[in-house]
Amino acid sequence: MSPLENVQTHKHFNTRELVQFFIGGVVGAAVVYAGLTMLEKAGISIKHLSHFDYISICLGICFIGMALITAVLSTSRKYTAETLEGEPTSVLASAEEIHSVRLQALTLGLAGVLLLTPPIAQHFLPGHPYLAATVFVAVVTLFLLQTAVNIQVWRISDEFVRKNILLTCTFTLAIFQGVLFLWAAAEHLQLVPSLSAWNIYLVHMFIYLATSFMLALRLRR
Repeated sequence: MSPLENVQTHKHFNTRELVQFFIGGVVGAAVVYAGLTMLEKAGISIKHLSHFDYISICLGICFIGMALITAVLSTSRKYTAETLEGEPTSVLASAEEIHSVRLQALTLGLAGVLLLTPPIAQHFLPGHPYLAATVFVAVVTLFLLQTAVNIQVWRISDEFVRKNILLTCTFTLAIFQGVLFLWAAAEHLQLVPSLSAWNIYLVHMFIYLATSFMLALRLRR
């Protein structure tokens, strides 16, 4: 392949990525809007939530939407193969790859439920003294289930997925430690407000998602 052909291919690949990002963004926004509307119709007001709880609910809805979409699209062996390869291909996904993608959809869905449950449960806590303990038991159960699914995903994943997981965890830890230290120092000097453990976790989740997204793109090139 000549240098010119190589550049043209690279441009085509980037254009395809941009189109996918745009479509994904539009679909994600529509899913979040639909989810928030459903919560409002169910009588769960989100207008008085803190910014972090609002972000948590939006992320949770987005994760559940991604899980459902991934599960539906995994019924197509061709689309699954193209998703895993990052480009059009004539090869069909194997049964093991389909299983892996569906497990990843499951862990996405569980993550969404875990992010949604605490802020939504706050709406029902007044007047129900034992509800908090019940919800927490449910959260612990779902967390253990998600952990088991994640371990299974790791066991059956290929080298690319495992490399992405390890690099994401490493970069996330390094970046989060720096951000957390700087915020803690500024908080100690009374320059910024203090954060709750839930808020800190959401900051960590945002860094993890951003890092995973960027590394996945880089590793595919």
